[in-house]
Amino acid sequence: MIPHLRLLTGAQMARIDAETIQAGTPGHLLMARAGAGVAAVLRETLGGFAGRRIAVLCGKGNNGGDGFVVARLAQRFGAHVQCFLFAPPDQVRGDAAVHLAGARRAGVEIEVHEQLPAGWVETLDSSDAVVDGLLGTGLKGPPRGVLGEAIDSLHRTRASIFAIDVPSGMDADTAGGNPPACAATIAFGPPKLGHFLFPGRAACGRLHLVDIGLSPSAIEALPPVFLNHAAGGTLPERDPRAHKGDAGRVAIVAGAAGTTGAAAMSARAALKVGAGLVTVGTPTSVVDLIESHVVESMTRGLPEVRRHRCLARRAGGEIDRLIRDVDVAAIGPGLGTHHETIDVVQRALSTAKVPTVVDADALNAFERCPERLLSGHPRILTPHPGEFRRLMGRRVENPLVDARDLADQAGATVLLKGAPSVVATSDGLMYINPSGNAGMATAGSGDVLTGILAGFLGQGLDSDEAACLGAFIHGLAGDIAAERTGRLGLTAGDLIDALPDAEAEVTEGRKRYLRTIRPPANFVEALN
Repeated sequence: MIPHLRLLTGAQMARIDAETIQAGTPGHLLMARAGAGVAAVLRETLGGFAGRRIAVLCGKGNNGGDGFVVARLAQRFGAHVQCFLFAPPDQVRGDAAVHLAGARRAGVEIEVHEQLPAGWVETLDSSDAVVDGLLGTGLKGPPRGVLGEAIDSLHRTRASIFAIDVPSGMDADTAGGNPPACAATIAFGPPKLGHFLFPGRAACGRLHLVDIGLSPSAIEALPPVFLNHAAGGTLPERDPRAHKGDAGRVAIVAGAAGTTGAAAMSARAALKVGAGLVTVGTPTSVVDLIESHVVESMTRGLPEVRRHRCLARRAGGEIDRLIRDVDVAAIGPGLGTHHETIDVVQRALSTAKVPTVVDADALNAFERCPERLLSGHPRILTPHPGEFRRLMGRRVENPLVDARDLADQAGATVLLKGAPSVVATSDGLMYINPSGNAGMATAGSGDVLTGILAGFLGQGLDSDEAACLGAFIHGLAGDIAAERTGRLGLTAGDLIDALPDAEAEVTEGRKRYLRTIRPPANFVEALN
């Protein structure tokens, strides 16, 4: 089962807030819990509040109200707090006004500014932490006036910035805008779409989610867009009595002269995630090259176009027999686009009766004809933006919408690769993948993913589970490899080598990409 964590728009978050309040939880209590969660992250990160200098920047809205709570708690537990309000106090209304008054009663000095004071950046630089409570999820359009100037100043400070809910200046729905780079973002309830889309994702830093007690029924009623949060998910299980034939028999039809590495890497990856038997079907003249790189797999030499050393049309019968004898097939890496190869790929996919991963040149074989990929058997399509353009006849504009459209037309699970990768499942759900990094933009990375997906399908995961878990582990392996080698020198082979550690991290349930916390009870009590 895929772990579910919904992703929200700003408007959806406002609706959930309103329904939670209508159900009986006062808005000022939700705000108190939110501010207490931010204060808890600050305290943990700074190693305590005593003697720390903290600048809290507040706007007139709810994020500013959260900021007043943070300022009050930080001062209560020993920090030197400077709290700045960039709006007239009489414009602070509702629950934010309640906590502005509470902060003042507790002795927090609130400095009100209509323009940035002299030496402003130096003030920020002298702080151990800057809390950004200027603007929140309701932002539409570029910030103006003193708020815009304050946000711009955050780009120039050396201090660590802790954003409340979203970095100020970032659109919570699209991740657009020009937010400052933050050490951490502390969000409330489910994360927002912008936390995991670029460019905003790069500005958020470490993401913490605070459970403030929002209505579960209101959250569950929202559209099905989820974070692909596989930590704690279930890897394929293996019976203690299993033999290699029980652990997944995988056929990989891949490779041609000059692209044997694609076939080899797919095979290695499938084996590394647990496939029991892997057979690579490839042009006969390149079999020796593949065998020299992957000694654990088997090979099947297939008829080829002699001059081009790629799959020939007459290979169709042998490919059919190869696929008939396995549990799962993966077709596409490094095959090329010779017209005979295109014909044989189209035939193989029209007759395959096992779950299939369709990648690379196998997708290119169906240019502008995604409906021809319809099958009565599970399929995972793995286009990158260029392959998507050839397949659909248009560019990727909105990954969530575009992946869903391809999935519906092809009747398949779609893993649209990118930053971030997204998965459109066969039952209408959408997942955004949080793992991975720019170092994975390297030759062979997609071939590794194909092998991972085939390996998971062969071990009994359905196409949706395999796509979500495969995307997550592929990216996680990339993040682990980048920690070892750096991003610039990352290779596809490094991804394969990191797969066992990625699998172990998933099994342990480590939450590398976000952390969920509850507001400390003593913090909330201190506000009464």
